[in-house]
Amino acid sequence: MVKRKSPVEEHLTLYSLRPAISELERLVEATLAPFDNLATTKVVVTIQPAGNRKAAKANGWTAKGYRTKANPTLQPYWSTKEGEPVVELNLIAEKMRRPILDIMETVVHECAHICAVADEVETTSSGGYYHNKKFIPYAKAVGLDIDGLDGEGKPLVKSIGYGVTKLSDALREKLVNDFQPNEAAFNVFRNLIERPKSPRPPKFECLECHQTVTGNLENSAKLETDVLCGRCMVKMTIRADE
Repeated sequence: MVKRKSPVEEHLTLYSLRPAISELERLVEATLAPFDNLATTKVVVTIQPAGNRKAAKANGWTAKGYRTKANPTLQPYWSTKEGEPVVELNLIAEKMRRPILDIMETVVHECAHICAVADEVETTSSGGYYHNKKFIPYAKAVGLDIDGLDGEGKPLVKSIGYGVTKLSDALREKLVNDFQPNEAAFNVFRNLIERPKSPRPPKFECLECHQTVTGNLENSAKLETDVLCGRCMVKMTIRADE
């Protein structure tokens, strides 16, 4: 990480993300160098905030483009001025405070996806979270082990599938001894902000017939609100699990 003093040194200290980006790019190049199917694949490395709670569960993503109902043709998120599509490898800014080898594992994981993109193989579904079995050979090819499997080799986390990975012992040793990551490049990171959950309206239950109705946010603020069961004509109570 570079700390540069401004011309007015006493007024501003400028921290640059360039060393972190450079270190990420260096690892991408080292990871993808052995593969000969990437000659026409163009990649850009970014560090961006999660943007929403769902994305915040991930450590990074690989994105080649998007489709809409109005235009089902794949549109690239990034492209050159000449119109050539560019695959995005993004590290989530709020996750850049993790240990250096954990960050490296995320980069290598996303490199496995880049190899699959080059082969036009779909390795994920459900918005990119569930990893199918097609992801396994790509993960192993870049030096990852598939983790989070039960005794029968099935994923323990159904929503992620075969996407829980870890550095193999050989790759870990190679990163530490040969690649030698510059940990100081990641001294600046974006803080993870815990956003409060939206209040849920209460659910009322009739203790006689056990039918339930959902209230509204006004009910949440006024828990003494009387809600009558139209069938039994008795006051309903707020469920204990609410």
